[in-house]
Amino acid sequence: MADVPMSPARIRVVMGALLVAMFLASVDQTIVATGLPTIVGEFQRADRYAWVVTAYLLAETAFTPIFGKAGDLYGRKRILQFAIVVFLAGSVLCALAESMWQLIAFRGLQGVGAGGILAATLGVVADLFPPRERGRYQGAYVSVFALAAILGPVLGGYFVDGPGWRWAFWVTALLALGVSVLVGVLLRLPAQTRPAAIDWWGALLLVAGVMALILVLTLGGRELHWFSVSTLALAVLAAVLLAGFVLRQRTFVEPVLPPALFADRTIVTSFTLAFVIGAIMLGLLAFLPQFLQLVQGMSASRAGLAMVPVLGGALVTSTVVGRLIRRLGRYRRFVTAGMAALAVGVGLLATVGQSTSYGLVVMPLVLLGVGVGMSTPALFIATTHAAQRQHVGVASSAVSFFRALGGAVGAAGFGAVLVARLGVRLPERLPGWTGDVNAVIDVPRRVAALPTAVRDGIREAYAASLRDALLVALPLAVGAWLLSWRLRDADLAAEPATTTPDSESTRSTATRSDTV
Repeated sequence: MADVPMSPARIRVVMGALLVAMFLASVDQTIVATGLPTIVGEFQRADRYAWVVTAYLLAETAFTPIFGKAGDLYGRKRILQFAIVVFLAGSVLCALAESMWQLIAFRGLQGVGAGGILAATLGVVADLFPPRERGRYQGAYVSVFALAAILGPVLGGYFVDGPGWRWAFWVTALLALGVSVLVGVLLRLPAQTRPAAIDWWGALLLVAGVMALILVLTLGGRELHWFSVSTLALAVLAAVLLAGFVLRQRTFVEPVLPPALFADRTIVTSFTLAFVIGAIMLGLLAFLPQFLQLVQGMSASRAGLAMVPVLGGALVTSTVVGRLIRRLGRYRRFVTAGMAALAVGVGLLATVGQSTSYGLVVMPLVLLGVGVGMSTPALFIATTHAAQRQHVGVASSAVSFFRALGGAVGAAGFGAVLVARLGVRLPERLPGWTGDVNAVIDVPRRVAALPTAVRDGIREAYAASLRDALLVALPLAVGAWLLSWRLRDADLAAEPATTTPDSESTRSTATRSDTV
């Protein structure tokens, strides 16, 4: 905990500032999505359309575990402040960008700062509170993630239609400045500096390997053919770099991702479940709004608002679960229940078709939100409780890393299945079809303007293809539920409900009572 006692009022202000920082880092993943057509029109670079989002995702995912490790070595507060400054600089530069290439580069810089914010804020909770108290704050973080996912496109649309897309970055920069001041003045954490240097070569291998992997997943099937020379070369490069990273971690004194983490069953299970949650949730959220627009004829804004049940399920459940973990001192039951809800939600979505009313889609959407809201806070608690004290920061950031990596794999995998099945289903519904499948997916409003017979054929083909993709996701969700039973259920009540600064700063390893 803090080296200088923090009053409850100060803690509330600090946690509020951290939640705002987490919201900024999360919402900037999607806030530009609505304004991309306007941005592309201003810079006249439609060929770089997707890179404005991809650059942010690449940098955020790759740098999250590195900042987590840096926080363990050099202290969470200074790393958080540095990350906020990087994010602030990236936001200002994005607002001042004069070309598409500049905007892409500055979005990457923003993503670096966002990765640091996500890693450091999760570590701060572990520094401020003992495991039993962390549930409600981890639940608040999950609520912020869900809120950012829904509000990002809405806020982006507001800025595009109002003061202009650049103001999205100016407002972000101003809020980041305010958070930086509050954190600098009010946050008090124990001195954590250890006489060790971060493994920069290992960090470079990880960043380059993850970036190459996400490029394969992002560009494959879209800008590059899956089996083209460029795609295969990127895949081989990613494999070589990541293999080199793994070998490097076995030999360096302070590895970026300590091998000791992967020797613990609870931590490995948490990482795997976080990956699956990311794959299912981010994969489905990438295509469900598209389904509502293309098949059910909703506008883009209505389709975005139609995802609110996911937000509601996650908001309510994560808040309740955080409090229940604090009261009961156990977490595994919430992970297993959450993964069960996720699997049932995916199964119900697999029954949705062209004639299904939106009212029947709401329940599976709620279940998806409930699944994430129940399991995610518990996974963070399980990981930070199982990790040794000196690895808490990198362990918590690794949960975010694997969830984001799962999201990239899920979006690419489900997209590949969807496109492949569309290539089969469209000719079945529309004999003689020779159109571009990606054009059908990317611009739903074009489908609405087609003749009735063609439009209905495309909608039927898309609905059937999405069901095929969901049937691929269903075994993954069920397997994750079965895996969740391997999570050790620690008795958090074995630790004191409150911790003094001295006892928390000297505690090297959490006291655990594990039951299988």
